[in-house]
Amino acid sequence: MPVNGQMEIGRKSLVMIVDDMPQNVQVVAGILRNEGLDCVLAMSGDQALAVVHKRIPDLILLDIQMPDLDGFEVCRRLQKDEATRDIPVIFLTARTSSEDIVQGLQLGAVDYITKPFRLEELLLRVHNHLELKHARERLQRYNEELEEKVQERTAALRVAIESEREFKDLHSKFIASVSHQFRTPMTSILLNADLFLRSVQKGTPFPVEKVSEMFSDTVSAVKRMMSMLESNSKFLNIETLILTDPLSEADLCAFCHSAVQNFCAAESPSRSIRVACDTTEPLTAYIQTFVLEIALQELLKNAVQYSARGTEIVVDVVRARDSMQVRVVNEGRGVPEYEQDAIFELFRRGHQEEEIGKVPGLGLGLAIAHMCMQQAMRGRVWCKSSPGETTTFVLEIPISEPAVVAE
Repeated sequence: MPVNGQMEIGRKSLVMIVDDMPQNVQVVAGILRNEGLDCVLAMSGDQALAVVHKRIPDLILLDIQMPDLDGFEVCRRLQKDEATRDIPVIFLTARTSSEDIVQGLQLGAVDYITKPFRLEELLLRVHNHLELKHARERLQRYNEELEEKVQERTAALRVAIESEREFKDLHSKFIASVSHQFRTPMTSILLNADLFLRSVQKGTPFPVEKVSEMFSDTVSAVKRMMSMLESNSKFLNIETLILTDPLSEADLCAFCHSAVQNFCAAESPSRSIRVACDTTEPLTAYIQTFVLEIALQELLKNAVQYSARGTEIVVDVVRARDSMQVRVVNEGRGVPEYEQDAIFELFRRGHQEEEIGKVPGLGLGLAIAHMCMQQAMRGRVWCKSSPGETTTFVLEIPISEPAVVAE
């Protein structure tokens, strides 16, 4: 039972008292207000129906015998109105016949109190029905919250199922791609090893030049496999790095010089790579250093693989309107316009079918760069190209500090 008529939501319970006798209304209102309840008064059935929508009561005490519109008709109209049908109605009347009681209950009343009433009985029934109403409301709110949670869980489950399906599909593609790409270097290693072993067993070893060539091919094959394993590991761990790499303000020119030096030391590229920063003022942005360096390295690898021999690769830092851009420019066959979005998809390798298999890799590099920029620093990456002339990959980073680094 509410203490002193207070509801758990922080307001007093409201009782409407409907009676054509002002004295009766005042007496009942005084009793209920002493109990901490709030009251709204109506001196006729018409007045009650006019007032009830302005302030929906928690309970109605309704007299039956009233001129013009009696209590039965008022109850009937309350039940027909969706906004008022759930308000509990207690008839408070001098009519005591069983027919009147049955009719009132059939019309939707929840209780029946006869006049003259006993104070204790009135208060007990009013409090009991208020508590029942509030309990129903709590149950309804609980059911709504439960339904909302069920819908949220169902939606989350659908997402999880779809994610699992996508993961299984990605896993299958990943295994197939890895198996296919590893087959060529493994075949080369096994063939060289088999030829060398047979020559030794027959006592007719290969000339030193041939052995040197075979071991050189084997080393190249192993290096190729190690490079693919490194890409695999980087791809599988990139999301963890995105979430853990701290955000800091950095001069992008200095960053690019350092990143290119690291790349050249590790990869020994067959192309000259130059960093172009034609300004003396710092070009700063908030970046995740390791994440951005991985994205830049993948673009550099792509530029080395697909640029024309003897050409130079340029890494340029440019200030745009609300962002900084790190541009990787190379000369080569270029990327057709219809391929410039698709090349960032997983396992997408080469815009020409004849290139697949000639250029080593799993088609993960640009996808890794895309993941780095899409999920971190609110950045993005895109490509613009003139086939047969130049191709530019752009890493764009907002200048302002992002509120959330990765979602």
